Amino acid sequence: MFGNLQSLKGKTVYHLSHNDLDGYSPQVISKLSTLKIAKHIHCGYDRFEEELDEVMSSFEEVMSSFEEDKNVPKYVTSAILITDIAPTSEEIVERLNNLFTAGLTIVLLDHHDTAKWISEKYPEWAFITSKINDRLTSATELYYLYLKEKDCFLTHVYESYAVNTFVEQVRSYDTWDWYRTGNDLAKELNSVLYILTPSQFIEMQLAKFVKIFTNVRLPDLFSLNETEQLLVNVENKREEKYIESRSKKMVKHEWYVDGKRYDVGVVFADQYHSTLGNTLNTLNPELNFVAILDMNSGKGSLRTIHEDVHVGNIAKSIAGGGGHPKAAGFEFDSEKMTFLTENALGLLPQSSHA
Repeated sequence: MFGNLQSLKGKTVYHLSHNDLDGYSPQVISKLSTLKIAKHIHCGYDRFEEELDEVMSSFEEVMSSFEEDKNVPKYVTSAILITDIAPTSEEIVERLNNLFTAGLTIVLLDHHDTAKWISEKYPEWAFITSKINDRLTSATELYYLYLKEKDCFLTHVYESYAVNTFVEQVRSYDTWDWYRTGNDLAKELNSVLYILTPSQFIEMQLAKFVKIFTNVRLPDLFSLNETEQLLVNVENKREEKYIESRSKKMVKHEWYVDGKRYDVGVVFADQYHSTLGNTLNTLNPELNFVAILDMNSGKGSLRTIHEDVHVGNIAKSIAGGGGHPKAAGFEFDSEKMTFLTENALGLLPQSSHA
C-alpha cells in the first residue's frame, strides 16, 4: 500500500503531528517501533506551517551547503515525518518536494480529504486517504500500517493484538465510528488524553504495553487501567452536566459560505466538542451543522449528521481549517473577537468622523 513511500529505517526523524488523540497516538506507535525519533512537534493548524517552516529551513541550509561544497557527503540521514495534519500552502508543499528531490526523506500520512491534492501531486512522499477498504481510517492507523509494511516493528509488537486494538480505538474515535457502534472504550481513551497531560497519556499507554510484553501471564489485550477508569467515571459525570448546560445556550443562525446558505446552531464551549456537537445535531436535525466556538483557545469545531454537508470544506473556506465531511475544525483570532465584543457592548471609544 505504501510502496511509493521511502522507509524511515536508519533515519533520524523529525516528527510533526496534530494535537488531538489521532495526533498524539502516532508518538505512542513510534516509541514501540525501531525508529529513531529526534523530535516530536505537536500543534494545531494555526502553528503547524510555522513549525514546519522552522524544520524545513534548517534542512534547506544543510542542502545548500551540499551545493556549495562539493566535498560534503551528499547522503542525508535525516527525515521529516508528518501525521494527521498537512500544509495548505502550495509554497510550503513545493519546498517539501524540493527537499525530497535534494535527497531528504519525506513522509506525509494524513486522512483528511481536503489535503488529498498533495498526494495526487506528489505520491512519492505523501499518502492521503480517508478510507481503507471502504472503511474510514485515521492517521494513527495509516502510520501503524506503514511501519508494519516497512518492517519497523520487532516481532512481539508486530503481532500484538493489544497494539492493534489501541490503534483501532483511536481510529474509531477520530472517525466517530465509536458512536455508531457503541464503542465506549474509544471515547474513554480520548477522555484520558484530556484529563491527563499529553506526555502523561503517552507514558501511561506505553507502560501498559511494556507490562504486557514483559509478563507472559498477562493477556495480550488493551484496556483502561484502574486509574484511567476512575478518572473516566468522574469525567463522564462532568461531561453530562456540561453538555446539558451548553445545549440550553445554543443559538440558531444563518451562515453563508461560498455563496451557499446554511442553518447553523452556534454555541460557545471549551470542552467536549465532539459529544456536544453530536448531541446538538441529534436534537436539532433541521440544522445543517453545529458550530462550537471556544473563545479561550480561539478554536472552532464543526459537526454534522447529514450526508450532503461537508464541514471539512466549510472549515477550510471560512478560516483555512480542515477535517472530515462530518467533523472539522478551524482556528480564529480570539483577541480580535474580544475587541469586537467590547465594541458591541459600547466599551471602546467611538471613532470620530470629520
